[in-house]
Amino acid sequence: MRSVAVILLALTSVCHGYRMFADRIPNGEQVPHPCKPNYLWRGVGHFNVDGGGSRNPFGQDFDIGGRAWTRELCQKDSDGDGRTNGEELGDPNCVWRVGDIPTSSTGLSHPGVCEPIDSARCQQKQLHTGLFRTQQEWMTQSCKSAEFNCSAIHEAGVRQQPARLELTAVPAKETTYICKIFEFEDNANDYHLIATEPIINNSYILHHMVIFGCEDDVQTRSAYPCDMLPDRKCKTIISVWTLGLNGDCYNRNAGVRVGKNGLKKLAIQLHWNNPALIDSYVDSSGLLIHYTPHLRPYDASVLLLGNEHFSIPPRSNLTQVTSHCSASCTTRKIGHTINVFGLSTTCTTWGARCQWSSTGTTL
Repeated sequence: MRSVAVILLALTSVCHGYRMFADRIPNGEQVPHPCKPNYLWRGVGHFNVDGGGSRNPFGQDFDIGGRAWTRELCQKDSDGDGRTNGEELGDPNCVWRVGDIPTSSTGLSHPGVCEPIDSARCQQKQLHTGLFRTQQEWMTQSCKSAEFNCSAIHEAGVRQQPARLELTAVPAKETTYICKIFEFEDNANDYHLIATEPIINNSYILHHMVIFGCEDDVQTRSAYPCDMLPDRKCKTIISVWTLGLNGDCYNRNAGVRVGKNGLKKLAIQLHWNNPALIDSYVDSSGLLIHYTPHLRPYDASVLLLGNEHFSIPPRSNLTQVTSHCSASCTTRKIGHTINVFGLSTTCTTWGARCQWSSTGTTL
C-alpha cells in the first residue's frame, strides 16, 4: 500500500432554500418534474429540484414581487412557454390566496421551466445565471437519474454503517447545527471508506450533512447542538451531502482509512433550516457509510482552500473576492506529491444571491 495521499480539494458552505415558500403559491408542493414521471420539483423557485442556491426565472420573479403570490406574478409567463404562472399552477383566474384550495390541482406544470422542454424554443432559451447558459444545459443536468450511481458499493465484501441521529426534536429556531460523535464499528481491522449516501427523514428542514473524522480520545456523544465543527478534536472532513446530491462516491483508486490504522471515531453534523419556527418537527436523518476491507492504492483526505470569511457591503449588486494560494505556500503545507481527484467550489450567502462555478479532475 503506497503512502501517498489522494486529496480532495473542497470549499463548502451554506446557501439557504426555504420550503415554507411553497405554501405561498398555489399547489406549491405538487409541481411536477418536467422529465421525471411521478417526481415532484420541491424547490419550485430554484434551479435545484430540492431548493437552495440560485433562483430560476420563476424564483427571480417571485423574489422581485416580494415573495408573495400577486396578480402580477400570476399573470406573468416567467418561463416564456406561452402559459401564465397561474395557468401552470392551477390558478388561471388569479384568485387564489394563502390557505385557499386552488381552482385546479391537475394538469400542473413548472412555472420556471419552458415546456415542452425538447422544443427548439425552450432548449435554446437563455438563462441569466452563472450556473447555466441555456435551459437545455439546465435540463440535461436536471433530467439525469436520481439514483445514486456508485458501482463500488455493490462489490464483494463492501459493508455499511449508518451514521444518523436518533429521533431528535428540531428547535423552533431558524438555524441549528446538530451533531453526534460515534465509534466506527470495527477498529480491529483496516478498511477504506469509499462512499456515503443520504438517509433523509425530514426534508422540510434538512439542508446539509457532513461526516468528520475525530481523534481517538474524543468522547462519543448522542445528538447535541454544535457549531461549525462537532468538536475541536473532530476537524477532518470526510464527506459532504447537500440538497440535490444523491451521494458521495470516492475515486476508484482511493478511500478514507478507517479502523485499526485509521480513523476510529467519526462525527456527523446536520444543518437544520426552520425559518417558520415550527416547534413540532423531529428528525433522524444521517448518512449511510460504505466501506471495504479491500484497500485501494491510496489513502484519501480533504483539503480546504480559500477565504473562510468576507463581508458583502449592504445594497451592493456585485462583490468580488479573490484568493491566491502560491506554490511556495502549498509546498510548505503539503510537502509531497498529491493526486487531486475532485474539486468543489461553493459560496455562502444569507439573504443574498450567490453565483459559483466548479471544475474537477479524475485520476
